[in-house]
Amino acid sequence: MFGGLHSASWAMIAPAGQAAVAKAAPPGQAAEAQGLVEACGLVAASAGAYIAAPIYDWAGPEFLYGVTAAALAVMPLTVFGLRSRWRSVF
Repeated sequence: MFGGLHSASWAMIAPAGQAAVAKAAPPGQAAEAQGLVEACGLVAASAGAYIAAPIYDWAGPEFLYGVTAAALAVMPLTVFGLRSRWRSVF
């Protein structure tokens, strides 16, 4: 069930993100920018998976869930706070 929900949400989010990157990239460098964003995403996912296992063993699932929930709450607020820098792009 969660796999289907994840796939459906990713199918909606990924094209919007790629379009935003293409719009923000300098002329003629949209493909490079999209590749860089995807590479950074893969590095972040790899680091998260690598770091999560020891934290799960050390502190348990509740702590790891709390850290993840806190990060997911702080990141949108940070982006919202910095949105004035991107108004000219979007």
